[in-house]
Amino acid sequence: LASLPHLLAHNSQKGWSSGDLTPLLKMASSNELLSPPTESRMIGMTFFSSLAGVSDESSRPAVNLFNEAISHLDHGHVDIAIIILQRAAGIACISKNQEMKAMIDNNVGCILYHQGFYEESMEYFNGAIYQWREVARLWRYQKETYENRSLHQAHLTLYNLARAYDADGRYSDAMTLVNEISVSPDSSQGQDISVLVYLKGLIYYHMEEHDEALKMFEKLLHMKKTSSDPVCLAAAFYGIGQILFEKRRLNEAMRPLLMCLTLRKKIYGKLHTEVAETLYIIGRVLHDQEEYVDALDVYSDAADIQQKVLGDEHIETLKSLCNIARVHQACNDAWKAMEACTKILQIGKKMLGLEHPFVLEMSIMRGILFHQLGQREYAHTALCDVLKIIGDPQLKPEDFLSEQKFLGTANISPCAGAA
Repeated sequence: LASLPHLLAHNSQKGWSSGDLTPLLKMASSNELLSPPTESRMIGMTFFSSLAGVSDESSRPAVNLFNEAISHLDHGHVDIAIIILQRAAGIACISKNQEMKAMIDNNVGCILYHQGFYEESMEYFNGAIYQWREVARLWRYQKETYENRSLHQAHLTLYNLARAYDADGRYSDAMTLVNEISVSPDSSQGQDISVLVYLKGLIYYHMEEHDEALKMFEKLLHMKKTSSDPVCLAAAFYGIGQILFEKRRLNEAMRPLLMCLTLRKKIYGKLHTEVAETLYIIGRVLHDQEEYVDALDVYSDAADIQQKVLGDEHIETLKSLCNIARVHQACNDAWKAMEACTKILQIGKKMLGLEHPFVLEMSIMRGILFHQLGQREYAHTALCDVLKIIGDPQLKPEDFLSEQKFLGTANISPCAGAA
């Protein structure tokens, strides 16, 4: 118990503001959550569900509103849920129910995280943590009432904050928080330990500390809790395969990725983004092994799922289409490569703009393909257009043709070269 107030003190902010709701409602206006709770992106992310009756009569209206908001979220009415949660927060403040206030702030943070607003989600997670800290102060006088449940719920909010830090690229902050949670009393529960191990592996991977990440995912794979949680088990296999791919151990990477694919198809069915994600990285392995026919089939399966679930105008769909174009080019099928490349540019220019590295990458490929097809004037025009965007007076169109140095490099496109 002594460690928790110290840990929470680093993350205390005022939390929920009862002021203008316009920014929140604007973010919630799409009524779409990017990831349902069953996806691996949500491992360690806890959304507090409906509450049973409470003995404190002054808190009962807040509980009823809280439960009503959860019902609206279950039906996809994010904007309505936000308004109701704000009303519940006001009542919780009046009744001085910090525990209820913490749960409300936590849930708003989860909504924002689901929608990809990571920085905004941190404000609400920090607000919840501040409230849990206030609850913790009461433990000296009411241990029996608060100790077990509130301590565990506070740690769940800390997991949420760690995931938001990681998603926002604040890897050092995420790892510091995870390490603090690891040495706190509540981390002795098996499920929490498996979450912590997964989060450490994920953060290490994002920090490009691949050896440490691999240790964490392998540890997760052999934990008893993981064997009974297919989502976590699939995530462990995916993490291992992804790191082995990054370490260029391509033959070793294939087996855990295939295990992940089998599990995710059982969990979600074939038409799901997590299945597409797994197919995509399997395609990358095959691509780099120069197994082009198989790579093309796998990329095509991934793109088909992404187009149906995410639509054409989504970066994940474009990534798969990009590598389909690359495989066609590697197989010397310039016409099919051009067809794929043209489609990508039509979507990419609209989505990302002419100066985005992804669009530049495909524009260069298009110019090279024109050259390969013998259409020299079109090639020259296309590559000159690229040079105008790049703005480097040292470059000439012939540089792209002679070296193709911009194709397949991370400098131009994050989706390039089986990326």
